[in-house]
Amino acid sequence: MVSKACKPLNVLQSLKFSLQRKTLEQIYISYIRPLVENGSQVWGNCTISEERLIENVQLAAARIVTGAIRTVSHRALYLETGWEALASRREKQKLILFQKIIHNHTPPYLKNHLPCTVGARSQRSLRNSEDISIIRANKDYFANSFFPSAIKLWNNLEPGIRQIQDTKHFKSEINKNITKIPHHLSHGLRKANIIMARLRMGCSELNSDLFKIGVVNTQICVCGHGPETSYHFFFVCQKYILIRNELHSKIIHLSSFNLKTILYGDDKVTSEDNCRIVDAVIEFIVQSKRFMYFK
Repeated sequence: MVSKACKPLNVLQSLKFSLQRKTLEQIYISYIRPLVENGSQVWGNCTISEERLIENVQLAAARIVTGAIRTVSHRALYLETGWEALASRREKQKLILFQKIIHNHTPPYLKNHLPCTVGARSQRSLRNSEDISIIRANKDYFANSFFPSAIKLWNNLEPGIRQIQDTKHFKSEINKNITKIPHHLSHGLRKANIIMARLRMGCSELNSDLFKIGVVNTQICVCGHGPETSYHFFFVCQKYILIRNELHSKIIHLSSFNLKTILYGDDKVTSEDNCRIVDAVIEFIVQSKRFMYFK
């Protein structure tokens, strides 16, 4: 399945600067991710090394979509994209199939493989009486197979979620904690959008980020007024006073003029105003000529 995803992943890489971030993300989600998830309920008991190979497909796609460099942390990538790790998605796919089995949305013979509930095995009143009895396994390979592993996942769900019979409602409940990335984070010029994503993930061309990975010998900005961090670039550096004043005048009537607003926008204002903030920040980045794409 990993080999099947390599060719479309290379195509995605070739389109890295040609298409907008949202389009690249949709290509990955619609055409590439299904290749590495198809039938995961069956093969989900793969080894740790195989899991890493599969996860690397998504991490490579995340770097293409965001424009991140290879040294960026996996956590930063997932925070930036809002994607779930594939291992977590496989667990949810197991739960969705198991919910269908429990509530008779699948052929009856599948439910016949289930052991009885804990309460059916005891005459005492137990707190976990509605749990499905665990299937004992001597080997990890069997323990990680569908029924033993899905039963453990199912028993860990809240009782109210387990009682949901409608599969669509069940999916929304187990996915309710997924963070949705605002539309404006993919707004604007693609190359400037990459720079902003790198600033958020701490892997930009600023000296403070390059120093962390050993590319430069000092964090100090060429202006001499301290480390060249994102805050320094947008608020302190003496080279950008005039364009900083322009940026301030465009943002201050929309939201607070701070680093969070510049990099992430403001969830208290409209999507249109957030796009205006992004446009103003992109104009600042282009005019600064600090980054490779706009020199």
